[in-house]
Amino acid sequence: MANRVPTLLATAVAAACSLSAQASGPTQADYAKVVLYSNVTIAQDSASQWGIWEELEPPAAGTQTPLPLLAGAVDPYRPLGTVTPTTPVTPQPVVSACASGALCGFGVMALSTESWSNDTLQVAALSESESNQVRVGFQLFPQTTGTPGWLPDAISVSTQPVRPGMAETVPSFNILGQLVFDGTNDHRYETPLTSLPAGTPGLDERISIESDTASLPSDATAAKFQGYIRITSYVSGGTDTRPPSGTSSEGIIYGVWGLTTSAQDMSSLLNGNAQASYSGNTFAADGSSTGNVKMTVNFGASTFVASFNNEFDSYGVRVETTASGGKQLQGPVGFRAEGAITGSTFQASKLSAQDGTVTGVVKGAFFGSQAAAAGGVVDITKSRVNTDPLPKYENARFSAPFVVTKDGINAQPK
Repeated sequence: MANRVPTLLATAVAAACSLSAQASGPTQADYAKVVLYSNVTIAQDSASQWGIWEELEPPAAGTQTPLPLLAGAVDPYRPLGTVTPTTPVTPQPVVSACASGALCGFGVMALSTESWSNDTLQVAALSESESNQVRVGFQLFPQTTGTPGWLPDAISVSTQPVRPGMAETVPSFNILGQLVFDGTNDHRYETPLTSLPAGTPGLDERISIESDTASLPSDATAAKFQGYIRITSYVSGGTDTRPPSGTSSEGIIYGVWGLTTSAQDMSSLLNGNAQASYSGNTFAADGSSTGNVKMTVNFGASTFVASFNNEFDSYGVRVETTASGGKQLQGPVGFRAEGAITGSTFQASKLSAQDGTVTGVVKGAFFGSQAAAAGGVVDITKSRVNTDPLPKYENARFSAPFVVTKDGINAQPK
């Protein structure tokens, strides 16, 4: 009994305190006066009004136009559309550019390809005879181990077709050995004779580049060239035994090569807003002219325009049928090329003709002091529908090197 008295007293005190606290706590009216943000109280806050944002100053541009409401309710689980896969596009190989103040060249290859197996020669290929070899434009990259200079003692070379995406083209070549200069005008290399064990893969390379040093003025540090190339890959049959299988590409090469204009000279021409006109020709394997070329250059704007054979075909154009059934042209083919200059190089971005349609590549480089000369290669496809007086043809390929020199300063290319 004595223990229950303190417990009852404690319970009574706690209850009294609780009632007292409830009597002195905030009422609903007190809660309504609580300020949530700015001057907005709980009583003023609403889920359907902007609250504090209604008190902000309007923007200087005035009241903003409300954004359009989204479309009506949609099914969040609607089926997604079907994605149709696209056929991947294979990028075309990038054809490198010549560096300023370095050796570089442009030309045409006319190659035959043959393959054999089990001692049976099987002529395949790009051509069947010299008269209908496919002529393909290429870029020549000579390199020397020393400081680049004109006609160095030894060079290593590689080649790249300028239109690698064409159905009829030639592969890139990377000659393993160095072409040694004979002291007059010829660079030459032949793979040394070796005996390989039977069944061992082998490679035989033979290439010559003969420069016509009299074809351009000396300050052009460039020349026309003609030469020969043969690349044979095979499987050795052992000592004194014909290789049982292999593939060989061989034929003529011709074009223009030299030491490109230095970056300093090109910068001087650019900053001086220099302009110049050039004259020259496209040429055949023997170096003879096949058509005239007129070129105007605005170095300040880094642009050029070249007119080949006055933009018309002339008498003497011949249409040939290649071994694979394609068409190609010989002679004074006419068209116009316009494009941009980058560093010491130039490339057409627009081709046209007065007597037909033209697509393809025209590119080259400036050579010598103050861009004394320019040379490059044409590899185009032209269609000519006018049949009088020249022949009609469609999608015929024309590949030729060209060289021009500045008018009024240098002698014209020979």
